[in-house]
Amino acid sequence: MTLAACMDGLRAMLPPEAGVGGADTAEAYPIMPGEALAGAHPARQRETAAGRHAARMALGRPVAVGREADHAPIWPEGWIGSITHSGPVALAAVLPQGPWLAIGIDIEDRTPLVPAVARLVAGGCDSGVAKTIFVAKEAAYKAQFMISRQRMGFDGFDVRITPAGFEAQFTQTKGPFAAGTSLRGRLWFGTTYLVATVVV
Repeated sequence: MTLAACMDGLRAMLPPEAGVGGADTAEAYPIMPGEALAGAHPARQRETAAGRHAARMALGRPVAVGREADHAPIWPEGWIGSITHSGPVALAAVLPQGPWLAIGIDIEDRTPLVPAVARLVAGGCDSGVAKTIFVAKEAAYKAQFMISRQRMGFDGFDVRITPAGFEAQFTQTKGPFAAGTSLRGRLWFGTTYLVATVVV
C-alpha cells in the first residue's frame, strides 16, 4: 500500500502527460545493458535495478535506461525523467521532451534529520521542517542539473515553503540559472514518506 500511495501522490503533482512508475527495492529486477552500477554493494545494485524497473513502468516499454559518466540516467530519445528511492520504495517519472525541459523528483521517509544534518541543510530550522527542505532541495537540484550539468551543495538553494509547495531560489549562478532566480515545486506528505517534484 505504501508504494501505491507514493505513486498516486507523485502522479497527482505532475502534468497529466507524465508517466509514473514504482518498484520495491527488496525485489530482484533484471538489469539491462548499460544500467549496472559497477562495484556497488548488492543493496545499492538492488536499488538501481528497482529504479530502472520503475523507469520502464513510467515509460511504458522495456527499454534500457543507461547512465552517463556523471551517473545521470540516459533517457530514450524524446523523453526526460527522474528516479528516486528511499528504503523499500523506488519511484520514477517521465515527461515528453520539448514541452518540458527538466524534471526532478525526490522521496524521503518522514523521520526527522539528525541535528547536524538539519543544520547543514536548513540552518536553525526544526529537524522535521529541515527534512521537508531537504527533499525540496534534492528535487530542485535534479531538475537544474538536467539543464546546467553543474553540481551544487545544500547551500546552492534557499527554500521557502509555500501553500502551493515550495520555491527553491538559487544562491549562485548555475548555467542558465542566475543567482536569485527560483524553481517552483510541489510536495506530497504521506503517512510514511515525503515526495517533492520540480518541473521546468
